[in-house]
Amino acid sequence: VRGRMERGEDVSTALQALRPPVFFKRLPAFREQATRWQLGAIGRVLELLGAREVACKSGVLPAKAICDRTLLEIAVRGGRKN
Repeated sequence: VRGRMERGEDVSTALQALRPPVFFKRLPAFREQATRWQLGAIGRVLELLGAREVACKSGVLPAKAICDRTLLEIAVRGGRKN
């Protein structure tokens, strides 16, 4: 959705293009997050998730601890204006 918005589409049009569509009860929150996050920040979070997936699979630390920490980091990033 954010990529489409970066190419000039408004958020409503970008959301309508999703298949499957966002569940209607989740649409307001999804719309808000799509406008809050910048494309670069989304890319950085995807890189973080990839690295943390590798860490989970390495078995060095408990996967739950890694996941909990990662979700907290993403939530903190999402609370900032990117």
